[in-house]
Amino acid sequence: MLGRNSSHFWGVVLEAPEPLELARFYAALMRWEIVKDEPDFVGVAPAGNHVESGVSEVGGL
Repeated sequence: MLGRNSSHFWGVVLEAPEPLELARFYAALMRWEIVKDEPDFVGVAPAGNHVESGVSEVGGL
């Protein structure tokens, strides 16, 4: 089994009608930083780590 290192992506992606608002909530909750801010996707991660989670926009809500 492969171990995880900085060349592997690891994380969870959630869907929300307002990705930035949910990402800000989780960033504050976990003391992480927003590392990517695009119109339909926002990524949050701890400083200096290869773990990233994100929130993508869900359509139709």
